[in-house]
Amino acid sequence: MSTYLFAHGWLDERRRLEGLQQVLDSSTFRHLAATGVGSGWRCLEVGGGAGSVAEWLCERVDGHGSVVVTDLDTGFLDKLGLPNLEVRRHDIVADDLEEGAFDLIHSRLVLEHLRGRDAALARMAKALAPGGWLVVEDFEWTPVTVLSARPDRHVQRVSRMLPAVLRLAVGLMGAAGYDPHFGGRLPAELARLGLVDVTAEGRAVHIRGGSPEADFGRLTVTRFRDLIEHPPEAVGDGRPWTVPGALRRSESLRRVALRAIDELTALLDDPAVFCRAPLLVTAMGRRPAAIP
Repeated sequence: MSTYLFAHGWLDERRRLEGLQQVLDSSTFRHLAATGVGSGWRCLEVGGGAGSVAEWLCERVDGHGSVVVTDLDTGFLDKLGLPNLEVRRHDIVADDLEEGAFDLIHSRLVLEHLRGRDAALARMAKALAPGGWLVVEDFEWTPVTVLSARPDRHVQRVSRMLPAVLRLAVGLMGAAGYDPHFGGRLPAELARLGLVDVTAEGRAVHIRGGSPEADFGRLTVTRFRDLIEHPPEAVGDGRPWTVPGALRRSESLRRVALRAIDELTALLDDPAVFCRAPLLVTAMGRRPAAIP
């Protein structure tokens, strides 16, 4: 069973998702536009988040098309109120989709969290109409770096500590089913499912301290802090050789990690600082058209 550790019940999750949109929407919209999506298309957005991609799709397909947006928790989506939008509470791992029903299916930063990601991806591919496009975006966790126009000992210390701290955070998520390298496998997975015209592109965004986009980085790191300080039971039984077990048993390890996170959070307020995010891989492929 997968456990999504960035659930909507977290107090600042909506703000975090809105910051994510600031960082990634322009790239996502560029890839979706490349499919030719337009009037009359039937679209599916799996894991709608705060809803910006669903809104964009609704505008592109206009009143002649339709958009279905799904999520485990639709609280952020129910208020969109667009006439060509259906909001659906749905678990992509467990719940069926209409086969052959959609001209475009998109998902961003969803499948990497799911233990059943392979079954979910196959279900999405089957839901494509002949000639329909599947566009999936997930991280390949390349090293996160911190750079500064005015480097000092503080910046250098955070730069040295950050890789180890993020390995702890990603290790915690891995215990809950997260795959930090799923993005790198996406093009091969789409081809394996029989899709054609498969392409992929990687993008590593540099987030500037003090910018609106930095809010996403700050809140994500804050959530990592919560997970490290209080590892949830959902991430494992605390065996000593696991990341959750080590964090639960070693106060000194937690203290060092939390200090590094607090220092990074402070740096994200500094316009001289640039933080490079992991590589976001966007892979897309098309279901072969029906044979005449």
